[in-house]
Amino acid sequence: MFQQFLRLRTGFALDFRYSLRAFLKRPAFTIAAVLTLILVIGVNTALFSTLYCLVFRHLPYPESNRLVVIWDANRLTGRDHMTVIGQTFPRLIADTSSFTHLAGFGGTSSREDMFAYRVWGTDQHIAQSGFTSQLPAVLGVVPLLGRTFNAEDEPDQLRTAVLGEVILSYNFWKEHFGASPEVIGKSLVLNEYGFQKAYTIIGVMPEGFDFPYPLVPDKPDVWIHLSYRTVGRFVPEHQFMVVARLKPGTSLQKAQAELDVVSRETEAQNPLAYRGEFMLVGSLESEVIRNARTILYVLVSVLAIVMLVGCANIGNLLLVRAVERRQEMAVRAALGASYSSLIRQSLVEAVLLALAGSILGLLFATWAIRGFLLIVPPSVYIPRIQEVPLNFKILLINALISMTAAILFSVLPTLRLLRPNFSHMTQLRGAPARSTRSILPRHGSMVLVSQVALTLVLVTGTMLLTKSMRKLVQENLHFEPEHLLSIEVSFSNATALSPGFDDRKLVLFREFQNTIGTIPGVKSVALLDSPLLQLDKNPSQFKANGGTEPIAHDYEPAEFHVVTPNYFNFMGAELVRGRGLSDTDTVASPKVALINEAMLQHYWPQTNPLGIGVAPLVKYGKDEFYTVVGVIRDPKRFGKGQASLPTVYVSYAQLPLPAVTVLVRAVRDPRQIASTIRKAAENILPGQMFVGPAKTGEELFSEANARSQLIMVLISAFSGLALLLAILGVYGLISYYTAQRTREIGIRIAFGAQRSDIFNLVVNQSVMLTGLGIVLGLIGAFIFARSITELLYEVGPTDWTAFGAATLTLLAVGVVAAWIPARRATHIEPVIALRQE
Repeated sequence: MFQQFLRLRTGFALDFRYSLRAFLKRPAFTIAAVLTLILVIGVNTALFSTLYCLVFRHLPYPESNRLVVIWDANRLTGRDHMTVIGQTFPRLIADTSSFTHLAGFGGTSSREDMFAYRVWGTDQHIAQSGFTSQLPAVLGVVPLLGRTFNAEDEPDQLRTAVLGEVILSYNFWKEHFGASPEVIGKSLVLNEYGFQKAYTIIGVMPEGFDFPYPLVPDKPDVWIHLSYRTVGRFVPEHQFMVVARLKPGTSLQKAQAELDVVSRETEAQNPLAYRGEFMLVGSLESEVIRNARTILYVLVSVLAIVMLVGCANIGNLLLVRAVERRQEMAVRAALGASYSSLIRQSLVEAVLLALAGSILGLLFATWAIRGFLLIVPPSVYIPRIQEVPLNFKILLINALISMTAAILFSVLPTLRLLRPNFSHMTQLRGAPARSTRSILPRHGSMVLVSQVALTLVLVTGTMLLTKSMRKLVQENLHFEPEHLLSIEVSFSNATALSPGFDDRKLVLFREFQNTIGTIPGVKSVALLDSPLLQLDKNPSQFKANGGTEPIAHDYEPAEFHVVTPNYFNFMGAELVRGRGLSDTDTVASPKVALINEAMLQHYWPQTNPLGIGVAPLVKYGKDEFYTVVGVIRDPKRFGKGQASLPTVYVSYAQLPLPAVTVLVRAVRDPRQIASTIRKAAENILPGQMFVGPAKTGEELFSEANARSQLIMVLISAFSGLALLLAILGVYGLISYYTAQRTREIGIRIAFGAQRSDIFNLVVNQSVMLTGLGIVLGLIGAFIFARSITELLYEVGPTDWTAFGAATLTLLAVGVVAAWIPARRATHIEPVIALRQE
């Protein structure tokens, strides 16, 4: 037994040295095989590590699969994932039986937010959130120190600020209080939008508790008590999201049915406040990745295709090499080598390749994850993406799968030698001389066809997204984004809530607008009530009076915006009927409004809208009508290129707001005047005028299309990688076919074939295989294009120019990859070729 073990060990050692010499003798094959294995193992590991972290890893709460989120929606405006009106919350607790606990959360602010809380006396921003007392019970957590908020403090209480209690996060506790257990009962003084507010610290949450992260990008530093009160007829003190824990065995469908009943009863009792609104329930784990779902799906599809292309490549490499070595193996078998030693030799070679690919693939997987983090723009939030660890279990599984595949492709051809045919062995050199009408039955042909087909899918997706982005850029050129600057400005609560401020804010903003207008290099300044990229996130409901064809129902959806009169010229809108807004439209003059053509065509297509009164839905006050005095043709929305929805515009002078977006058109780079604008705000009202980050039009465009641009970059990068693999695959297979036909080519040249004929013969082989792959790939490309339709702008999923460009690219790949083997074939000397045979 011991002697058998020594012989086996000696045999493996010899096989190991022989394999190394064989790999060094064929460096091109070795490098290509190892690089492909690195790609397959590395990409696969990075992919599934990311997916496991983002999708499959449970949230860090007990039985997190029973946690759900409840949000509001409106069937009239089409809005979804809105906060739940605070007065609905007691009804949810009283009238539902599907949940063990319910809790509200919200009031979240980011550290980058213009209105972020600050530690009083410093400029240190903190991330803040709030929750009701039931949240710890819903999530199944208990404070590390102290206690949570008391439930008896919530019903019929005044504002959250009056409660004055705060809970610290573990990291904030360590950083600011040195992890001292004596922190309970101490005071934390914060700057809340200009107010000084002292909070009593009542608890510290355990390490790792960061709710509502990862629903939001920032992990909170502190939590304040979120409460509600009832004043008059359903006046909401707070609006928030609701998280709940399902009872064991209760389905989402049963919970949704209960919410439907609550929604109908609430709307029936309060038809004005809850008009068209209803509640929806969904899994918390599913909600976490809702906004990133498209990116994840595309990422999975793209990386899966690249992985298949890589597997096809290495399969072809190993298969072709095994076929090349048939004569070597047959000769070794004829000279007395045992079948087990031949199989062992192939096994050792496959394991060496797989080990090299696995070790280097580990490094590549780490780089792939880091590289992905670098290209994700800040405006695209992918939950927990910064926490993606390299999963070594997944790496081990991928290595085992790759090793198994390498062993199968290496060992299976060797098993055919168990019954050697010496007559066939002696004819191996001559076999390729037989001419064949088709190259498809040859080794590796169909694998290469599949590889080309998969590559075409990615290349087509790249062409579609590139054309879409080019159209979107052209659509935005008339906005001159390189000369556009956008800044959000607001007053502090200390100023906005001061007596008489309603009369002062119009004067202050006009002073601010005029000051900016005098800055050298500024062409024009306009004010808008919403951030430029969020115009479509302000839907309202209107009713009308007057006119021959008023709006059919009591209230109908339409957007509502407050602007300065020069906003329309600023954005390139065209007046098509009536008059525009004017500086003479003041608080004292009759209230007027403009509507856009979309509203005219939707509600009054056959009548003159001038003189019609429109009133926005006011849930807790008196309807106020604005008389329509003009109709504008507004351009497609900046950044996203979307057509405007029905919209009503009123003058800022008639409805002054405490917060606006300032739009500046400059003659040069607008970034140069951003600091001057900030100083102007400080001079007008020192310390009481909040100025958000200044963003250029180009930055806003990138932010608006960050998701599409990210996906375009990913697909482009991986389609380029797939193209490289396809070139290597076609080159390797055509080189092998050409080498196998050396005798045939020599005979053709000896009988007078021209060098160009030989060149075309080899290139045609590549074009045939590539062409068949293209035909099959067009089907997959169409399916993939349909899946990314929502990312395309004015480009259809069957755009013939994109499909044509992708097809030509793959044909070019087939020709380029066959160029070197074809040129090599034209230099074959007939005498030398025949003498070798």
